[in-house]
Amino acid sequence: MQQTMPAHPLATSSAPTCPGPIEKMVKPSWKVPANACDSHAHVCGPADKYPYWQGRIYTPPDALVSDYRRLLDALGIERGVV
Repeated sequence: MQQTMPAHPLATSSAPTCPGPIEKMVKPSWKVPANACDSHAHVCGPADKYPYWQGRIYTPPDALVSDYRRLLDALGIERGVV
C-alpha cells in the first residue's frame, strides 16, 4: 500500500514558481582554483516527464543536467556534486 505525504502547511493550490536557470552565463573576473568542486546543485525536470507533488509550496522550472553543465563550464568549475 503506497503512502502519500500530507501537504506542507504552507502549500497553496497554485504553488508559485521560483527563478530558473540563468540563460546567459558570465565568466567570473577571477580564475576558479584547479579542481574546484560545486557542492550544491538543483536538477529538476523535465516536469512533463517527472511531475511534481501536488502539495509543494513552490514550483521549480526545468533545470536540467545540461543547464548545470553549462553553469559549471561558464564558471570554470571542473567538478560538481548532484
